[in-house]
Amino acid sequence: MNFSSLKQITWYAVRPKQYITLFHKVLNKLTEKRHPSDEQVVAWCEAHALSTQECLEQLIGKPFTPSFSVEQAEEIQKAQARVDTCPARMGGGGDLELLYQLCNHLRARTVLETGVAYGWSSFAILSSLAKRGGTLISIDLPYPNLNAEDFVGCAIPEALKTHWMLKRGSDRSLLKKVIRSGPFDLCHYDSDKSYRGRMWAYPLLWNALKPDGLFLSDDVSDNRAFKDFCEELQQEPIIIRFKQATTTKYIGCLQKPL
Repeated sequence: MNFSSLKQITWYAVRPKQYITLFHKVLNKLTEKRHPSDEQVVAWCEAHALSTQECLEQLIGKPFTPSFSVEQAEEIQKAQARVDTCPARMGGGGDLELLYQLCNHLRARTVLETGVAYGWSSFAILSSLAKRGGTLISIDLPYPNLNAEDFVGCAIPEALKTHWMLKRGSDRSLLKKVIRSGPFDLCHYDSDKSYRGRMWAYPLLWNALKPDGLFLSDDVSDNRAFKDFCEELQQEPIIIRFKQATTTKYIGCLQKPL
């Protein structure tokens, strides 16, 4: 056992409420092959893939114009400065323009997301919701070996936090309770990337959506979960190809029928 694993076990050991999370993490390790991505899933994603611009033009029905990066340019710089000085290294941001414009298009008032880290996606969503007095509910289990609890959401401007409800814990311990606050205009999944974790959470989030609402999941090329979920629903997805540094990532999007 390496030192990192020992630190994680110690972190969970003093948090009895997270024993169920530890149990499922161990089970995932024993039953699943995780990265690298399955080549067939990557090929499936690429066959469906659109750029952010193409996706927004298809869903919104008008020519694409960048807005989040323009409207929030100054706050984005300030957020990056906060992230750069954060002692805990966490996951990077997602497709912020996509999230912001989709929330605007839906005129969203209630959004649920799983996974926060620095809070880049939360920042984009909240920038839209604040215009309408809406609320973002976020579920986040901090990285267990980084002492990162105090830095979760550090990218979010203070002025937006009045519209933000952060629920600290795992999907397994909180999601069924949180969805009682629905239905939601948009649900964004970016937490447990295991096949089992996704297939447990996806139906809950889908059922918590309003008709015509949008379900998004990051990193859908990691395993077959999103593909299998689409086939179960008999729904044709939109896959967004997203470049993050030198890595190509894929975001899955489904719109709930009216």
